[in-house]
Amino acid sequence: MDGVQRFGERLVSEVEVETLSELFASLRESIDHEDLRSTFGIPELDALLAPTQPQPRPAPPQQQQQQPGNAASSEVPWRPDPPQTQTPREKPSQGGPILELISPPTTQHPSPSGKTSILTLLTTLSILPSTLTSTPLHGQSSTIILLDPLSHFSVPRLATAMTTHIHSCLHASHTPLTPPLRTAITSLVTRSLSHLHIFRPQSWSALLATLAELETYLLSPSHAHKHKSQHRAVRALIVDDVDAFAWALRASASSSENPLANASARLTRHLVRLSRLLGCAVVVSARAVAMQGVYRAAMPVSWPKGVVVTRVAVRRVEVVRFAPGISVEEAGREAGERWEVVRRARFEVWRVGGRTEDGGEGFVFWVNDRGVGVERAGG
Repeated sequence: MDGVQRFGERLVSEVEVETLSELFASLRESIDHEDLRSTFGIPELDALLAPTQPQPRPAPPQQQQQQPGNAASSEVPWRPDPPQTQTPREKPSQGGPILELISPPTTQHPSPSGKTSILTLLTTLSILPSTLTSTPLHGQSSTIILLDPLSHFSVPRLATAMTTHIHSCLHASHTPLTPPLRTAITSLVTRSLSHLHIFRPQSWSALLATLAELETYLLSPSHAHKHKSQHRAVRALIVDDVDAFAWALRASASSSENPLANASARLTRHLVRLSRLLGCAVVVSARAVAMQGVYRAAMPVSWPKGVVVTRVAVRRVEVVRFAPGISVEEAGREAGERWEVVRRARFEVWRVGGRTEDGGEGFVFWVNDRGVGVERAGG
């Protein structure tokens, strides 16, 4: 009995208390290793993320190792460890990667840029599970938080993209699409959509207030019962069209202040805090400022010191103009190819500050009425 009591006392002395943010981090760590290596579930996009320097973890205390065959060591009387103060563990509060999706200004590129489409693909892979009836879906069983002030994000289109993605995975695994399986797909898409949380603030103050209340919405026991994502890790916090209120901020400010700088500072403080609290990535999308050859968003103008940000440009692949002096016959032959480019709606993505825009660090994805996909060799 004494041995059992001693063992229990030892276990109690080793109990550690965790905060809610550490609990979220532990939940994230419970995801399988392969999933952890992928931030967004899109390898081509993950490859563009700038490397971050994780804070060094404190070295674990050295434990006395018992040498094999040393019988004397096993006869040392057991003494209880000194009591430990029951305080939360001090873990590095490093959040996930921060990604800026930037498209050309409308004055230079009026057609859709593809930012919302790539967010649709990212969300599809985040909220779907990893498998359906043993067929790999490459999903991450996570939660997405989306702030969509301009209401550009379409849930029906997302549902269509999710269904198309599942059908593609089933086709790749040679799984027949039976009526019961179709019913299961519809049910799965419906359940998965409950893990996408969309907020549509109509003013800058409402956007900041929404960010300030997210911790309560996600973690407070009085709010957790209102959504179904309590037991899922948050994959990404997305703010689409973060520059939507830039003009209003400029118009309401006096000439003696820099309204965008002050507003950006408040925004980025919220985003970095939530990223560290939830252990999730942050994605913001915006149009670039109207400067030739420059891909920098109007907002946010800056991030806190030490925060690593990856800036990615997104734009539609343009149709090359006819060469000067081209004949009618040659133009006719090329017309079909050009129409195919337009019909497929191809978009290019590259990291700003990477090697080059042409053939450098980036990829191409396509968009049609059924969904979104990345162009891959042999695909």
